[in-house]
Amino acid sequence: LAFRISTESQDAVNPDKYNRNVLFYDGKVTPLPSVVVTHPNGIENNWIIQDYENMVDLCFSPVSRSTNRISILILRSSRDSLYGTFEGTLLTKEGEKLSFKGVRGIMNSSKLRM
Repeated sequence: LAFRISTESQDAVNPDKYNRNVLFYDGKVTPLPSVVVTHPNGIENNWIIQDYENMVDLCFSPVSRSTNRISILILRSSRDSLYGTFEGTLLTKEGEKLSFKGVRGIMNSSKLRM
């Protein structure tokens, strides 16, 4: 089981048709729909990752955080990398529901401002 899920400010105009979200399971590839990622209680608490087609329903629980901040004149950049665990469910293109808990992974949050 491996998956890659992202959402960015530079996503395509139609992110449901063009995105980089994908699930690899049992030698098969399943394209995943666009997702909404929220962390309502702050970046160091649980992150919620869901889509509108009920194929992605995940919770990411951070364990550690690494922050890189740069400020040069009018340019400010920050990047947070969080290591933690995922739990939840993903659906394959055949409709098979994959439930898991404690899968280790990394989440990133980046900001660039002028």
